[in-house]
Amino acid sequence: PTVTSVTVVVAPEEDATTHVTAGSQLVIAGSGFAASGNVVTLRTPTSAATAASMVCAVTNESTTHIECTLPTDVQSFGVHHVHVAVAGVGRAYSETTCPPGAYLMCDGQCLHDANCTLRSWGIEEDCRVVASVLARDGFCHANGGADRVGIPFRLDNGMVFDMNCPLYSCEGGDCDSAIWSGKRGGVINTCKRDPTGFPLTVEPRITTISPARQSSIHGGLHVTVTGTGFTESSLVRIGDTACTVLTATPTAVVCETSAFPHSPSLMQTLRLFSASGVEAPCFDSLNCSYFNFSDTATPTIDAVYPLNIDSEATCATSITLTGTGFNPVAAENVFTVRGEAGTVVSATETELVVACPTNVPSGAWSGYVRVVGKGAPELTTKFRVVATITALSTQQAALTGGTLITVTGTGFTTVLGAEFGTCVCTPVSFSAGVAVLRTSACNAQTAPLVFTVGDSTQAACAVTGGCAIEATAAATPSVDSMSENGQFLTLTGTFFAASGANIHVTIGGSTTSIYSANPTTIVVTRTSTWAAGTYNVIVDVGPYGKATWTGGQGTYTFPLTVSSASVAASPASTAGGQQVTIAGNNFDAAKPSNNAVTIDGVACTMVSATATELIVAAPAHAEASGLAIAVTINNAQSTTQPTATAAQTYAYAASATATVTSIYPTQGSTAGGTVVTLTGTQLSSAATITIGGVVCTMDSLQTAATNAAAGASAFCTTGRLDATNEAAAIVVSTDNGHAATTVTYSYIDLWSR
Repeated sequence: PTVTSVTVVVAPEEDATTHVTAGSQLVIAGSGFAASGNVVTLRTPTSAATAASMVCAVTNESTTHIECTLPTDVQSFGVHHVHVAVAGVGRAYSETTCPPGAYLMCDGQCLHDANCTLRSWGIEEDCRVVASVLARDGFCHANGGADRVGIPFRLDNGMVFDMNCPLYSCEGGDCDSAIWSGKRGGVINTCKRDPTGFPLTVEPRITTISPARQSSIHGGLHVTVTGTGFTESSLVRIGDTACTVLTATPTAVVCETSAFPHSPSLMQTLRLFSASGVEAPCFDSLNCSYFNFSDTATPTIDAVYPLNIDSEATCATSITLTGTGFNPVAAENVFTVRGEAGTVVSATETELVVACPTNVPSGAWSGYVRVVGKGAPELTTKFRVVATITALSTQQAALTGGTLITVTGTGFTTVLGAEFGTCVCTPVSFSAGVAVLRTSACNAQTAPLVFTVGDSTQAACAVTGGCAIEATAAATPSVDSMSENGQFLTLTGTFFAASGANIHVTIGGSTTSIYSANPTTIVVTRTSTWAAGTYNVIVDVGPYGKATWTGGQGTYTFPLTVSSASVAASPASTAGGQQVTIAGNNFDAAKPSNNAVTIDGVACTMVSATATELIVAAPAHAEASGLAIAVTINNAQSTTQPTATAAQTYAYAASATATVTSIYPTQGSTAGGTVVTLTGTQLSSAATITIGGVVCTMDSLQTAATNAAAGASAFCTTGRLDATNEAAAIVVSTDNGHAATTVTYSYIDLWSR
């Protein structure tokens, strides 16, 4: 495929044919294109690793004709080359033909005699002379060899005189003509096939500038530049002074003029550049070329009041500025202190009344005034912002602390400290002009709030009646009683919040879930966390504070009850192991090990636990009866460890104790499957037998044989054990408990022996 021409569809006011901008339309002529699916890109002439490219969206195409449109948000500027990729074929060649008297350069541009000016060498508008110099220097040889000195000639207009294209030499008939200089064979016109593609310069463009061509000599005028190809990195200058870009879109840039350091009578040119330095041509040449900084466009400020003894404007509520050149429309004037905007309350051409911004910290700060359409006047007065308290959410605090006080005001962005009398307040949250404080516990007293802000000054009080805070019992929430009702706990008292969202109740350090609340009642949901015991209860009623307790106890006791203890058979085996089921209330279900069960003072082994039932295994014990079963709850959150005893007692008897006196064989494989015979007393098929913790199972024949032995023997098949155990314990469990035995069994890994 071949590209023979690239035409830029230009607007009526433009005359460039090789310069494009965002949204420009291109018409590409050639041959060998695909009927559809052609891809057009513009790429920078740099290495592949750093080359930038943009897609030109194809809008119409045929085998000889492609139309495309550049994107509206162009990000790459400067010289680009047009590349056409034909679907299923590859990239198209570009054929460049220069008009008579012009010569094709290696970058694809046509060079005219009028461009060949090197005044420092005495060469003016004559490409043949430049070529002759190059030929004598061996710059370009007839065979397309490389430049011996490697220094391209840069003409006065910035173009590089480079006709040596080593990648595409002039051999093979690629050249359409050549100029010979003094028989040296200097090739001036190179290849018809351009390896880079047709060059186009991508640039931003200015179409209009508004609102005015005059700015205050102190800057501050917001200038809107419209056009195409703008980015956030665009740079704007007026003469040699920066115009700071405030906002940028692909079609509009707003910048603010800087103070002008020169004579205000001089006309200046507004220029816009891409980040890479490509300048935008201006099609509003009158506005671009005749921009000036004018005394007549400069507002003035003659006086600011009220002033303090240090000639600073006191910025507490409002400030008055007098001068000239203000806009009588209040909204068309801008006033800021330390970058924060204050509201212009009223305006005439000679006076502004402004409200100080509320989120500027205390201190002396620079102010700024800007008149829309003109710019900024000179303003040297400092503005003294004094931190001021304008409102307090409450002026009473609980004696127990925890009261939340919201301080609203101006002039503070940080809080260094707060207290009233001996009561210290801790900042809980903070935003500009609003601080939330939490009081500490203190004695009854009334004192002014001392509020220290970021510059270590104390805030003034503008609250009607003053800023005194009273710590009093009347403002302290109180809990009169606490009771349990099924899954709920109810607290009654006074000065509670109407919403549960502001109430926090902790029992033994665990936060409760508030079910409901009103000014006299709080209902929380009971959880299994609170087993029997006595727990500290803390009620924090936001924003009032922590509650006191009538009687001063501040605790609640969940009682421990044991209603029954039951076993499958009695008396029990002296070897222990019988399961004992204990029923009651407020057992520790969350942590079963906190439930300590003893029989005659000897610890049982915990099997399972709920809030109402414990199952334990009895310990071994000598023959005895009438033994006490006791339960103790050891919960670290509780201040007590309550104990309760079952009404039932426990008994051990030798006559209830099965025995195992021998086992045959005495060893077997860890793979299991060994049939063993246990000899002893009171053995039955109803018993559960484990060896090394693995169940020894009875099939039907073994069950029958065990029953026939009438308690003297039991038969079972060993299970699989994962490791050798040469002293595996034999446990026979019956309703009365474990069988007494000292016999062990050896599990042997036969493969390792």
